[in-house]
Amino acid sequence: MCGRAKLPDDVSEIKIDLKIDVDEIGQYQPRWNAAPTTKLPVVVVDKAQRILTLMRWGLVPSSTFNARAETLASRAAFRGAWQAGRRCLVIADGYYEWRDADKQPFAVALANRGPMTLAGLSRGFFCALVQGL
Repeated sequence: MCGRAKLPDDVSEIKIDLKIDVDEIGQYQPRWNAAPTTKLPVVVVDKAQRILTLMRWGLVPSSTFNARAETLASRAAFRGAWQAGRRCLVIADGYYEWRDADKQPFAVALANRGPMTLAGLSRGFFCALVQGL
């Protein structure tokens, strides 16, 4: 899964599309190369309200920032969040994948270059992206 993401310049379109009830994003800063430990715009549901907030990308231990869908229920780092239903949507304009042979990065984005949502799990103020959902 991705190890870098491009954060959108503007999140107002996604706020309308996802019918956000509460905006807690505050000092949001777009980034073209957001790495793990960066704060990402994330949508969570709390008491039937959709909340747009910032969460740190990565769980404790800090090397845990991506999850595989097939191991969510079995890996200790993700099991609690998965069983508790703490899912989230991570907002991005795209993400980067590297070719194994020569470590060449490739940007992956929607054809219209608009914002996309990526599946995630949240734990407090932290989130992890989920691959394979």
